[in-house]
Amino acid sequence: AQEAERREASMHKKQEEMQKKLKKLDKKEEKIRKAEGSNIKIPKKKKVGKFQKFLTSLNYMGMDKDRGAFIANLGTMMGAGLPLLDAVNTLKQETKNKQMRKILQRVVVAIEMGSPLWRAMDGQYFFRPQQIAMIRVGEEAGNLVENLGYLTQQEEKDRALKSKIKTAMIYPVIV
Repeated sequence: AQEAERREASMHKKQEEMQKKLKKLDKKEEKIRKAEGSNIKIPKKKKVGKFQKFLTSLNYMGMDKDRGAFIANLGTMMGAGLPLLDAVNTLKQETKNKQMRKILQRVVVAIEMGSPLWRAMDGQYFFRPQQIAMIRVGEEAGNLVENLGYLTQQEEKDRALKSKIKTAMIYPVIV
């Protein structure tokens, strides 16, 4: 239990650091656009209240495996050289979960409209902030495939830890 608490505290700290870095990147992006006089606009995320985000995220309970499979498969497809939009479209067509298919359809539409992958994923309230931050950093640094691999490994570790915790909590009930 202490290990889980330490790990959760560590992840929370990392998420806060990533959010700070994202805010700095947003400011830099805006300065660059102003300096270049660019007319290209990346659609901004609509302001949504925390309660609305919470309600939306409740719809996605129990879909951890789908989220992990999406990230793993996206990394594999992009590592094989498939373009981002083609990879997401393929995953959308191949998924059996209707809810996941709807999420991926919205991601595809956002990408087609010019949004980066991280922003398209962020608008769904399905992906964790850590995942979105890693994808954003990967896109901007040019190592998205590597970051998707790291996220896949982290998802597997999280799933294993949750399984151990469940087992540890069930054991006293049985005894």
